[in-house]
Amino acid sequence: NEVSSSALLLAEHRCSEAERTCSAAVTEAEKWRAIAEREQHAAWAAGQALSVARAEASRLGQVQSEFLALEEKLKGMKRSLRLSEEHCAELTCDLKGSAEVVNTLSLKAGELHTYVVECSKVMGAAAESEEAL
Repeated sequence: NEVSSSALLLAEHRCSEAERTCSAAVTEAEKWRAIAEREQHAAWAAGQALSVARAEASRLGQVQSEFLALEEKLKGMKRSLRLSEEHCAELTCDLKGSAEVVNTLSLKAGELHTYVVECSKVMGAAAESEEAL
């Protein structure tokens, strides 16, 4: 009986010790499960962030391509503007030359008018002289 009681006490003690060890192991396992869940969530969030970053990089590439296309268009417009400015300078030069020609023609027209008036006077005087004769 004594041996049985002693064995029973020892068994109860070991059982109690095993329960504490088991409880501590369960607590530790729950702690690690919570950590694993957080890590899993963090990994999922990182995957989402990576997807967003890839999409943004793709959009950045598109914007960069659009920017380069607009830059080329701007260069073309600058070339066109430069050519237009050169053409405008040529037209201005031509216009100045035309203005000089118009001024010269105007002066010649004035001289011609004076000549015609003088001729008319001379012819009028000649006609009067002829009548007088």
